[in-house]
Amino acid sequence: MSHERLSSPPGSSNQINNYGYDTLAAVPFAGNSRPEKPTISEILGKEKRIEFAAVCRPYTNEVLFNTVRAWDVLEAHKSNFKRGVTELRDWLAETFQIEPPELAFRPTGDTDSAGQFSGNEYKITFYYDARRSRRGDLDDLNTIAHEMWHALQLNKANYGDDERSELYDINFDCYFSSEDNEEFYGRQLIEDEAFYFGDKIERIFQSHLDQGQDIVTAFKRTFRKENFSRPNVVDGYLQSFKKR
Repeated sequence: MSHERLSSPPGSSNQINNYGYDTLAAVPFAGNSRPEKPTISEILGKEKRIEFAAVCRPYTNEVLFNTVRAWDVLEAHKSNFKRGVTELRDWLAETFQIEPPELAFRPTGDTDSAGQFSGNEYKITFYYDARRSRRGDLDDLNTIAHEMWHALQLNKANYGDDERSELYDINFDCYFSSEDNEEFYGRQLIEDEAFYFGDKIERIFQSHLDQGQDIVTAFKRTFRKENFSRPNVVDGYLQSFKKR
C-alpha cells in the first residue's frame, strides 16, 4: 500500500519525545543518548511478522470463516462503497469487542492519505476521489481494516495490562509520522502491524470473491452442457452459498 493510513497517532500531538525506536538500525536520538525504555525492535526482535500473524489470527479467522458475514460486506460494498466500509467497520468492532469509531467520508483533496484515525476524537476519516465520487475496490476494505486495527491498539493501550498493550502505549507516545521519518513510519509497531492486518483482510476478501467466481463458473459450465442456462439459477446458488 502506498498511502499513509495514520497521519497522527491516536491520543498524541504528533510530537516525538527523546526516546525513539531503533527498528532495525540505529536511530540518532537527541543528545546521541540511548533511550531508557526498551525499543520496539529490542522487545520484538526480528520475528515481528510471525508475531503479527499470531496476534491477528483470531480476528482474521473470523473474516475467513464467517462466509455469510463476508458476503454481506462484499454485496454491500458492490452496491455502494460507503455501505461496504461501514459494514466492515461494524463487523470488526463487534469482533474486537470495542465501540465502533465515528466514521466520516471526505474527498481526497490535497491529502495522500487513504484513511486516518484520530484517537482524540475516536474517529476514522475515509478519503475518496471526488472526481469519481467513490472508490469501490478491495483497497477500501484494506483501508478500513487498517484504521480499525489502530482503534483496537488504542483501546488496548488505554485499558490493557499485558506487555503488548504497553508497547502500543509506548509507540503512541513516541510516534513517527511519514513526514517525520518516512522509513521509520512504516516500521514502527503500530503501523507495521496495522499494514499487516489490512493487507491480510484484503487477501481474505479476494479469496472469498475467487471462490464465489469458481463456483459460478463451474455451474455455468454444467448448465451449458445440459443446454440449460438461467441466470437466476446462478444467483440462487450464490444465495445458498451465503447461507453455509
